[in-house]
Amino acid sequence: PVTLSTADREGRYTWVENVHPVFAGVPLLGKCDAELAEDGTLAALSRLKERVITSGKPERETIVLRHARGEHTFDVRVEPECAPDGSVTGVVI
Repeated sequence: PVTLSTADREGRYTWVENVHPVFAGVPLLGKCDAELAEDGTLAALSRLKERVITSGKPERETIVLRHARGEHTFDVRVEPECAPDGSVTGVVI
């Protein structure tokens, strides 16, 4: 399934559509990856979002998520979300 989301400059999710079954029933809004997976399984996603926020340039990466239900591979594209003045206000994932 395709999941779309946005996050602010601190990496906190502000909108999520079509949540992956791994996160079904988990409240995501207002939380960052470290709060959702304290064991560091989402660290690669956090680093990807941070790079895009810092550079202002889109990136794409394959990320593997390991969890109690198995392993999932995600093709993740992250784009900067910008204010009218061009400053990066967050990311679209």
